[in-house]
Amino acid sequence: MRSILSRRIAAAWAAGARNPGFAMLLAARTLQLANGFLVSIVLVRGYGIAAAGSYAVASVALALIALLAGLGLANALPRLPFDEPQRATAGLLVTLAILPSAAVAAALYAWCTASSPAEVVTIAAFALGGFFIGQTNVLQTLQILQNRPGAALAPQAAVTLGIAAAACLCPTPAHFAVTLLAARAVGNAMGALPLRYGRPSFACFRAAAAAGTTYAPIDVVALLSEQLPILVLSGLLARADLGIVGIARQIVTAADTPGWSFMQSHYPRIVESRLEAVPDVARGNARLALATAVAALAASAVLAVLVYREPVLAGAMAILLAALPARYMNHLCDQIMRAGGWIRDSLELALLKLVLSIALTAALAAPFGLWGAILAAALLSAVSGYLYRRRAGRLAPGVLPPLGDLA
Repeated sequence: MRSILSRRIAAAWAAGARNPGFAMLLAARTLQLANGFLVSIVLVRGYGIAAAGSYAVASVALALIALLAGLGLANALPRLPFDEPQRATAGLLVTLAILPSAAVAAALYAWCTASSPAEVVTIAAFALGGFFIGQTNVLQTLQILQNRPGAALAPQAAVTLGIAAAACLCPTPAHFAVTLLAARAVGNAMGALPLRYGRPSFACFRAAAAAGTTYAPIDVVALLSEQLPILVLSGLLARADLGIVGIARQIVTAADTPGWSFMQSHYPRIVESRLEAVPDVARGNARLALATAVAALAASAVLAVLVYREPVLAGAMAILLAALPARYMNHLCDQIMRAGGWIRDSLELALLKLVLSIALTAALAAPFGLWGAILAAALLSAVSGYLYRRRAGRLAPGVLPPLGDLA
């Protein structure tokens, strides 16, 4: 079994190595995830599990603002008929234009969801951090297009230093959240400096914004299917249980990251080949999913017992990670539909997934509490993986290898 797993890991990495940006992008996203875990660890160990619950509530707005700040540019920029410096200028100008709206949204969300004045500041600062996360994703796309993926490490390194400083100096979660927000802003400035920029062009700016908004609704709906259950659960679970759910979702996000990085680095190849590259990418994606699930299961057991000191987390992760290959399949098929221009199909599936997420969460968490919430998330991943594969197979017959060939 160990030799089979080793061969699958090697095959997945061989598929990724054909794109030189994959390793650096994965390293940057791994550091980004490590920063996310550092935030939750500092909150739990320094301020209590309730602080992690506040962070879980803020994560809904954080993730939504991150998508709005990104505005679908990760998919749109590689398709624009402009040179790389012009794409960089247009991409960053589009994100900066969104900042005022993001700040207002973060403040309003915090005011509506916080349970105290201090928590208003905490949730607002955490939520506004989503703007810089979304901008980071745009920067990573530009860094790949300009063959400068090493620059993707700079924003995350700045955030790591900010977390360390905040953990030592900040007396409350609100102070911690504001310090982290400042670190994100500094880090993005560092990541943007190495890029080449062209003369500002309104035509390029308009084209980037228009193309991005084509993909943005899909991203927003897909995100809501992941995040709205947190709002449902906030009325059904105690803050401590909600903190467990939030940490579990962080680990699942960490396990998703190799797949996201793999697909982002290969998306231009899928577009340029008119889907001919899909079979090779699909096999690498499936092998990477299996290897990541095994590694994440072992890591989550260690985190549950030694770091968070919440053994229940290990059982929750065993259920969630069993559905990880379905999550990887979901993302692969969604990217196939985007690359092939089947935007409406992708949006329809995202809307269906949103409805299922709310229905499953409400149906299972109300009677079964924490374990119902965990089971609902796992079932959502399994069902959506099946639905996305079936639709992609119908739209592009013969492109996806049979499931038996992915093993």
